Amino acid sequence: MNKIKSIVTEVELKKNQYFNNLSLLTGLNIDEKIELMPIDYPLHIEVTLDQLKQTAIENRKDLLAHKTMIESEESALSYNRMQIIPEMSFTAGYKEQADNLTGTVFQFNVAVPLFERNQAGIEESEIQLDLLDKESIFLKEKIKREVSEVYKRFISKKNIYEKSKENKLESIYTTASYSYEQGEIPLVDFIDGMNAYVDGLILRTELEIDVYSSLFSLEDAIGKEIINFEK
Repeated sequence: MNKIKSIVTEVELKKNQYFNNLSLLTGLNIDEKIELMPIDYPLHIEVTLDQLKQTAIENRKDLLAHKTMIESEESALSYNRMQIIPEMSFTAGYKEQADNLTGTVFQFNVAVPLFERNQAGIEESEIQLDLLDKESIFLKEKIKREVSEVYKRFISKKNIYEKSKENKLESIYTTASYSYEQGEIPLVDFIDGMNAYVDGLILRTELEIDVYSSLFSLEDAIGKEIINFEK
């Protein structure tokens, strides 16, 4: 019983810690009654690893931000290339001189140099764009590796968790209680049975937390909720 009381106390402390963190992040008043509900989130994923990788490439905000930088630099390069064409102006007018010489006059102006204009700006934009393209390739490969690692971790955690559910913990409790009531086992054996039951519940809960944490990490890696994957 002391062990169970100790575990309950530890759980209460952790719950209060989580509520304090929640209050700090959201401004939620933890003194108000909070309804706790079990997680109703499917663990079965009907998508392939390649689909998850492609989803990450399409949805990751860091990659989308990098794509915006590339588009901005492409616009800068287009602008710099337009500066190759020199500015030109054409003026027409009527001129009258003191010697009574009159007539229409034309003036054509063009900026110099005529060729190799704004090469420094063009080269700078091309270099920057090339660097951004290489960074984009590196970032995509990094994201794919991250998704692959997180996915494998989730599958491993999921298999361990589902395997743990095959152990019928309730039968341990029922058997120990019934055997003790019938006088078939001494108190020491009954306590051992209860300890095994409690330890099993703790382990299963920890495995459940691990598998859902790995699932949420996978969602972070692909930039989308698994439950809304088809939407």
